[in-house]
Amino acid sequence: MELSKKKVVELAKVFTHVSRNTIIVDARDYKTERGFLKHIESLNSENERLHNMPMPVYIEVELNWHKNIYGWCPRASMRWCDVERKWHYDEKAGYAGGYGYDKTSAAVAEALNKHCKNWLYSIRNRRTKNKPYGLSYYNGSFPIFEGGVGISCYKPVMEWLGWKFKHVASTETYDKFIMFDKRYRKLFIDELF
Repeated sequence: MELSKKKVVELAKVFTHVSRNTIIVDARDYKTERGFLKHIESLNSENERLHNMPMPVYIEVELNWHKNIYGWCPRASMRWCDVERKWHYDEKAGYAGGYGYDKTSAAVAEALNKHCKNWLYSIRNRRTKNKPYGLSYYNGSFPIFEGGVGISCYKPVMEWLGWKFKHVASTETYDKFIMFDKRYRKLFIDELF
């Protein structure tokens, strides 16, 4: 199904938690307008729920490396604290397999993109020519952390966002990263260390 520019603008005004790019791309997968509108409505309500979650202020991502047919591949688990001082945990936050790219940054990016959409949604209008490598707007969509770019890219990205990024533990089969919002350091971080 092809949409006119006018129709895309109208739909973007109705479904405020779905980007114009998503509307254009997803419309191609549907033959009828009814099915497409049902899909966009569902996507909008899920994104609205994610975007209205409390903002994270402290994040821990742990990578456990397992050997399989692709060599060593990381599985990411994530623990984070929000502004309301509630802790959340996801044991299966991310995974990276295959060859030829940085699996560490891919697993961390998948975990962050999965659980930090509200944080990324809050910076969606912060477009600058000086944005660091590793943060993408994917053709006008909401921002995402890029995977496979190298874990060293995330330190400048986090600095640009006003956060601190540290690689605090590393063994042959384990890595741990912490990230925290500098504005909340006194409230949360001093209690943790």
